[in-house]
Amino acid sequence: MTMDVTYNIELPARYHSDLIITFAGQAGIWRKTVLDRYGWDEAVRSALECFADGVALVYGNDLHQGERVAAFPILPRPTCELIGSICPAGYVHDYIDVHILDIFLQLNRRGHDRVRYLPEVVFEHMHPEAGKGAPGVSYDGRSAAADEMLFIAWAEERKYLACRLAGHIQAGARRPAPPK
Repeated sequence: MTMDVTYNIELPARYHSDLIITFAGQAGIWRKTVLDRYGWDEAVRSALECFADGVALVYGNDLHQGERVAAFPILPRPTCELIGSICPAGYVHDYIDVHILDIFLQLNRRGHDRVRYLPEVVFEHMHPEAGKGAPGVSYDGRSAAADEMLFIAWAEERKYLACRLAGHIQAGARRPAPPK
């Protein structure tokens, strides 16, 4: 299993990996993130083993909002392909993680628990609100209001995507097992 990191919301065609990690759409986010565990990739792979259909969301502990927000969402490629992109174009960075998590919370309400939070996998978010970083252009509040409006506008789309993921899961459950 291979992984790629994207700073963009569209799934780049050049990526051929099995997992996509989204770092909130900011080109400078690596300077604002501290990865604090060797073997985090194995923990992620282990969490995904039970989802043969490739529909899941895995995220670690950002040491700021913890389980409440999937600050650095990790999605299997089939999930990205089913939802068409990582999230709709237009988000700057503030609601990308919330957008993705909301799709999976709605999927959970449809009977499919596909979210795995890994508290031992730390992607420390060096966010000014957590007192861990200096405010910069990306945290000046201008993008937050615009991203919030987009989040509200895309509510029906997230419901549709949750239904689409549920349909994929249910179709796989109805398929007969391959002969041995």
